[in-house]
Amino acid sequence: MEGAVKPTWAISKSEIERVMAVNFYGVVNGTRLFLPQLFANGEGAVINVSSVFGLIGTPSNSDYCASKFAVRGYTEALMVELQDSPVDAYLVHPGGIATNIVKKREGQAFNRKFLTTAPEDIVEVVIRAVLGKRPRIVFGNQAFSIRLASGLLPLKLRNWILWRKMRDVLDGAHYPS
Repeated sequence: MEGAVKPTWAISKSEIERVMAVNFYGVVNGTRLFLPQLFANGEGAVINVSSVFGLIGTPSNSDYCASKFAVRGYTEALMVELQDSPVDAYLVHPGGIATNIVKKREGQAFNRKFLTTAPEDIVEVVIRAVLGKRPRIVFGNQAFSIRLASGLLPLKLRNWILWRKMRDVLDGAHYPS
């Protein structure tokens, strides 16, 4: 679910709770529901979807980023817990997938600029990753550069680059000049 599409200071507590309820607790509840069945089958895979915004924090997305970082932490912990089990966990960090996630007017410029990868493309990548037992899947428009930036760039430089790249798609009414 898309976040409030506002800077941190403009997001209400209820908006944050709603995004967390869907994006994080939906993953938690689904994982907890299906794990017993996968254990009983003696094999299986849990595939949880984070986002490239679970690798970096971006402006006007703190609620969404928090939910996707939570999915990342939850799934990475699950991966360790499943080490000696017949069940594997996979973590997907899609970047720029052309879905209908963006519904708000404030997100339409972002949608047009960044959400360009066909959904069918990531489906194929996820299937290949599961078959190849590669637990972290980062794919889609901007995904590779975001993954690199998340781990290699100094935070100050990364934040400067992110601001320059995204400021033209942000609602300027919320930001001081």
